[in-house]
Amino acid sequence: MSNKTKPRVSLLDFGRVRTPIVDILIKLEELETVIISSNLLDFDLPNPEGSVINHYPLELMNVLHQTTKNIKENFPVPSKIKSEIDNNQHLPFNLSSDEVDILYNINLIEKSSNSLIKAYDILEGQTRLNNIDLYPLITKEIQLNIFQKGKWAPLRYYVRSGEIPFSEDDWIKICNTRGIEECKKGMLQSDVKQIYGLELLNDAKLDPRVVEVFSNSDLLLFSFTDLLSYLIFFSSKQLYEQIKKAAPLNKSVFIFDKNLLKEPTDRELELISLLKIKPKDASSLFTDKLAELCDYVIVEEESSFTKMLRENGLKVLQEFYSQLSTVDQIDDLYKSEFLSNLFNIAKIDLAGLKPQINKNNNSSSPTNPSDKAETVESNNSKIDKDSSKNENTDGDTQANGVETIQKEEKLEKPENGSEIPASTIVEEVQEEHGFSPDESETLEETLNRALSALSVESITDVNRPEIQWILSLCDQDHEKEVQVLSFIMNKFINIESFESKRKYVSLLGLFYDFYRQTMVQIATKEINDSIESKSEEILNNYGKSFQILRDEIPDFAERIVKNVVTSVCTIKDDPVVNELGKVTVLQLVLPSKNLSRIAISGILTMLSSNPNSPPPELWNILTGFSGSMVGVEMITNFTKDTAEELIRKSALLRYTGSYITTINKILNAWSSGDSNLVSSLAGGYLPNQTLRKLERLELARNIKRLRTIPLETLADISNMDTKTIESMIAEMALKDNLNVKMEMIDNRMIVVYEGSDEDI
Repeated sequence: MSNKTKPRVSLLDFGRVRTPIVDILIKLEELETVIISSNLLDFDLPNPEGSVINHYPLELMNVLHQTTKNIKENFPVPSKIKSEIDNNQHLPFNLSSDEVDILYNINLIEKSSNSLIKAYDILEGQTRLNNIDLYPLITKEIQLNIFQKGKWAPLRYYVRSGEIPFSEDDWIKICNTRGIEECKKGMLQSDVKQIYGLELLNDAKLDPRVVEVFSNSDLLLFSFTDLLSYLIFFSSKQLYEQIKKAAPLNKSVFIFDKNLLKEPTDRELELISLLKIKPKDASSLFTDKLAELCDYVIVEEESSFTKMLRENGLKVLQEFYSQLSTVDQIDDLYKSEFLSNLFNIAKIDLAGLKPQINKNNNSSSPTNPSDKAETVESNNSKIDKDSSKNENTDGDTQANGVETIQKEEKLEKPENGSEIPASTIVEEVQEEHGFSPDESETLEETLNRALSALSVESITDVNRPEIQWILSLCDQDHEKEVQVLSFIMNKFINIESFESKRKYVSLLGLFYDFYRQTMVQIATKEINDSIESKSEEILNNYGKSFQILRDEIPDFAERIVKNVVTSVCTIKDDPVVNELGKVTVLQLVLPSKNLSRIAISGILTMLSSNPNSPPPELWNILTGFSGSMVGVEMITNFTKDTAEELIRKSALLRYTGSYITTINKILNAWSSGDSNLVSSLAGGYLPNQTLRKLERLELARNIKRLRTIPLETLADISNMDTKTIESMIAEMALKDNLNVKMEMIDNRMIVVYEGSDEDI
């Protein structure tokens, strides 16, 4: 299926947790995507004789789940087999029904094909996607186990469960089945925990096709989503050396999953000890070793690790890439700053890729049920048709504008909504989903009964009859959709129990993929109405709930903040309402740096739209944030002249002491080109957009000093490639209003600075 006329991006996927990068790449149909699924930690369990699932390749299972739209159709399981699995099979990790179906098919195909490569080819075909290739990482499977006191367990199984439950006889069966020549019985009897199989990693060989893919890829991505996978890979010295030799350093990017930033669990710390990795060595895995594999690292959040990475010469970009995994509008993907920056590294022209928009190629996931595909596609088209108008771009006035509320008159809850009989749902829906309301119940009572039947673990399982019934209810009409979603959202906002909040935020996450615009409208309207009516109790509940909302559904939280900020920036005649608006914004965004940046940027944009008489109330809101954050956002969003003019016209700032002093220090450091001082004043943290702008201005200063310089010479002295410089010069003209251009003179591309000395 390889077609090198298209740009090729290859992804090495390691980890039990799914990476959102897969969800993003498969939607770019004009891209050839090669997914190399790690099988270093695949394992067998000694399930009962004749069991249909013994082998657990979890990375492969995840990739197939993410790349397959209709799992029930493409990975079918006979009803008799399904019944046997449900009754007899011991399955680890609380696997979903779809995951079990995929595992059954993997086991069946691997047993019948007798070839790992052939099995992957067959499974790739079952996804029905034409723009991906799927390869295993290594050709001969191994199994890493942990042994102690006559018992054993697969390493991945133990790190997750903490159990070592299997006997010596079970281990011998696994050895015979998988062709493991030496069982190491002596290890079974030791009182000390030991890992078996690490020496086999030194003989592991990359799939030969993987080596070819490395050399012919325009971009190579490494994604690790758990510490176990990361440590095992870097402990595989021979395998690591093979990849380091084959992977082009300047085209390789490491996706630093947020799970790697978490504090290690006790079992992960134990694993570090068993692998004989000292604490200092463990830290170096995130620095020295990584720097040998790639030039770029992408993170979603700054941490102590990112500072270490930069100190080791790595280019660290902060991008909120996981939010893109749920984007349905293909145009929105092609506008994303993350993909633009990522593809710039590989010199792939993102704008030149002509997407073939086809929602039927979206992957299936627990929040995208295949049996509702047509309904969901129609609904998403309705919800997201205007979302592209509000993309956040560097210095874009529209970026923080309020999302247009369509059909606002329908957002009002129906009168006596709780009295609408639930029995009005058509009988066909009741029969189809196996959950039906009682005729004597109101809709509110039936919803409560349906939600009470769901546990935290099952609440996002779209195969549950209660979930199917609620989805069908929402799809009846927009009014019913608003009523049901308002009910669920209010449950989440007003409930006190943290466990219950976890349950309802998971449910909101499920529905957010389907009814994005409606949910944003509901939350925005309720917050704005509560500010207007001075309903502090409701606002306090939103403030408390936002902590979990921004962690679990960050895109939802960001959209709400953008809308509320724009509304609050419309100054009211009542000073109490204005002050309550300020307090509400601060409650929603603090202490999140990302949400704070969104709020500050929105307020500054509103200030700049009133250049002659900026409302002092807006600066009053900004004083609730640190002066350093406001200063950084000013230099990110505005030119020097605009920023200084905003400050000059604000009488309020004269009386803020250290606050305005900090802002002025950042502006002065920016003007002098001292990016290190800017970073220091900002507490050592600068957003990626700010770093990019400072890089542009540093380049502009070089151009200004030289006035006229060949492009190639400028690339050499700036330690950048010519394509990057061309891109940055275009940004200078568009975003920074700098008079820089390129001209062809004597068949050479020349960079010319035509501005005055005061331009920079």
